[in-house]
Amino acid sequence: MRSKRGQEAVGMSFGMIFALFLIVVFVVFAFMAANFFLGFGESASVGMFYDELQGAVNDALSEQESNRTFVIDLPSGIERICFADLSEPITNDEDYDVIKYSDDSANVFLLPPEKAQDMKWKLIEHIDLAGITADSNPYCVDVADGLRIQKGFYSRLVCLGEDCVVAIGASGVDRSVCELAENDDTCDWLVLAKGDEYGEACRNEYGLC
Repeated sequence: MRSKRGQEAVGMSFGMIFALFLIVVFVVFAFMAANFFLGFGESASVGMFYDELQGAVNDALSEQESNRTFVIDLPSGIERICFADLSEPITNDEDYDVIKYSDDSANVFLLPPEKAQDMKWKLIEHIDLAGITADSNPYCVDVADGLRIQKGFYSRLVCLGEDCVVAIGASGVDRSVCELAENDDTCDWLVLAKGDEYGEACRNEYGLC
């Protein structure tokens, strides 16, 4: 009789242990699945951001002139966006130390990179990378501040960031227009076409014409 009760007790203990084991396995797999789908969702969000940024650049490129703010929508944890030409001299060592192991063909980088899943960097086409990084390479902006997108009348590329005011100028005059007139010796024509204010802006802001 005691032997039978002992067997029943052992059987119940084994059954309880096995049940607990199954519960633990279920919880672990549920946690792994949740993390997988969360990571997948964040990767999709990052990919959508890159597509929207490229679309905004393409839209600006198709216009004669453009000056707008691009709202940055990225997963929480991504704090900054950097633009860099890794083939040119680096002037911003602090941010470069974070992205220096990136793909050399990329020009846009997300910081901190570990928050961007497997989409830490991207090549965005038709941007004036030399102008963007003229004062700081890499040039970085806070996600919360948004991103300024600008294109001058004669510009063949799109400039991103607040440093574009150097190219556009406080008066709204595109430096490239002044440079083109200076190089082609058409400053008089520029004044006739654009007005005296444009000529004054070229002279006063950029020392051209």
